[in-house]
Amino acid sequence: MKRVLIFVLSFLLIGGQAFAQKDSSMILPYSDWYSFEAPEKGYTEKFLKSSIAPLALAGAGLLIQANEPFKHELQTHLDWNKDFRVPMYEDELRWAPYYVGFMLPVFGVYPKHKALHAIPLAIGAYCLADVCVSSLKRSTGIQRPNEKLHHLYNSFPSQHTSMSFVAATILHHEYGHYSPWISVGGYAVATYVGYTRIAQSYHWTADVLVGAAIGTFCTNLVYWAYDGLSDWICQDDESLSILPAYDGRNAYLSLSYQF
Repeated sequence: MKRVLIFVLSFLLIGGQAFAQKDSSMILPYSDWYSFEAPEKGYTEKFLKSSIAPLALAGAGLLIQANEPFKHELQTHLDWNKDFRVPMYEDELRWAPYYVGFMLPVFGVYPKHKALHAIPLAIGAYCLADVCVSSLKRSTGIQRPNEKLHHLYNSFPSQHTSMSFVAATILHHEYGHYSPWISVGGYAVATYVGYTRIAQSYHWTADVLVGAAIGTFCTNLVYWAYDGLSDWICQDDESLSILPAYDGRNAYLSLSYQF
C-alpha cells in the first residue's frame, strides 16, 4: 500500500516540480493572502465549457441505468474482483489529490487561490457533492450489484467516485495551470478509484459515471460561484479584505471594504 501511494504522489509532484523549474516567475508566495482578487475574464464561458464532460458522463450513466439487460451484462464483464481477492486501495487513493495539493507548496509550487479562500472552496465543493450524492442514494434506492451487499439499496450514485473527482477537480483548478500532467494525474487516480468500485462490484457502471459527473460538476460550480462573488466584490476598484489579528490576549478578524 505504501508503495502505491508513494508512486501516485511522486507522479503528481514531479509534474508540478518540473514546471516550477521551467517558470519560476509563476511560483511566488502571496504577499496579500486574505483579500479577494478579480477573476480571470471569461470565467462563465470557461464554466460552461467545463460542464460538457460531466453532463456527457451523466447522460451516459443514465442511459445505461435505463437499460437493465445491458447494465447487467456490462457488469459481468467488469466485476472480476467481486470476491475482494485483490486489494485495490481505493479508500486511500481517493484522497491522493488532496495529499498532493498540501505537499506541492513545500516544493515552492503554490495553489492558484490563497489558503483562506482555497480551503472554503474545497469544503464547499465536497459538501455540495456529498449532499447531491446522498440525496440521490435515498431517493433512488437501487440495490448494490454484489450478492454480498444485496441488503443495501444505496448504490446510485457512487460516493467514492464522486469524492475522488471532487479532489481531482480541485487539484486541476489550483495547480493545473502549472502543468497539464498534474491534472492528468489527478483525474487518472479518480478514474482508477471509479474503476475499482465496478471491479469489486460495489457499484454498477452507471453509478460510477454519474458519481464522476456530480463530483466534477459540483466542484466547477463552486469555483464559478466564487469567481462571480470575487468579480462583484472587485468591480470598480472595490475590494474586500479579511485580516486575522492577535493582540496577545484575543484573536479576531478585521473586515475591510474599500470603495
